Amino acid sequence: MAVGQSQDRTLGKHILLNRVVGRLAGVFSVNSPKTRFLSSPYFFIDLCAGDGTPSYFSGYSSPEILQKHANTIRARRGEGSAIVILVEKDRATFDKLQKAFPATNNTYLIHGDSKDPSVIAEIAEIIKSKGKPSSPCFVHNDPNKVTDWAITPELLKVLPRYTTSLTTMGCNVGGLKRLDFENRESWFDYVQVLAKAVKSVKCHNAYLASLRNDKSQWAYLVTCPAKWEKDVANDIEKAFKDWTHGVEGAWLSDSLRFKSLIRKLFLTKKEWEDNQDVA
Repeated sequence: MAVGQSQDRTLGKHILLNRVVGRLAGVFSVNSPKTRFLSSPYFFIDLCAGDGTPSYFSGYSSPEILQKHANTIRARRGEGSAIVILVEKDRATFDKLQKAFPATNNTYLIHGDSKDPSVIAEIAEIIKSKGKPSSPCFVHNDPNKVTDWAITPELLKVLPRYTTSLTTMGCNVGGLKRLDFENRESWFDYVQVLAKAVKSVKCHNAYLASLRNDKSQWAYLVTCPAKWEKDVANDIEKAFKDWTHGVEGAWLSDSLRFKSLIRKLFLTKKEWEDNQDVA
């Protein structure tokens, strides 16, 4: 049962990433008056890239998915029109990543923690030298644990204004909810930081989706153009269509429902009943 659940989560996560990034690539690979103002290149950043080895459950890896769609843009708009930045902090894992995805003029590999100031500075320099503040950008944030969460206020300051993202959250992986409330607060803080950034861009929204009846309480936070709300909700449903109990979701623009889902994900049953607040 556990293996089946893990398979559904990993497969669903990669299907979701593929659909979300595929839509971005489809729109911005077309040379039309509607897309020219969003100057090339398109930046795709994987903050927790791993070793690039395809997953046993899905047959894909996140770097492979990002590179595939970047290649689509390059094929239609030119070699320098899409830049992929892959970040990995573990040395052995990074060495494998380098072999799978060698650095090129449009693929950058960074060894280090995405939260480290030197790594953020390197990302900022790549964006500054290759793009501009209005450049389109997508960030993939797939932390193994809360301390690996990579979208920080410092990083957001150097990313282009219209950056969109996909974040994976395991809200009870390894029994996280057994920790004291104070030790879980960083989850709330990170979500609020990202929510604040989304609210600062009037044409963007964020969708929080969780797998129902999942003991590990995996959830996915997608930030996207507000006009794509129906598409993103549909992406979530299709990505996890094999999850027996379905998916529950809420948009940031529906503040009460969004906050209720955050409380449900991050609070224990007792904290919920005691009306413990999270933000």
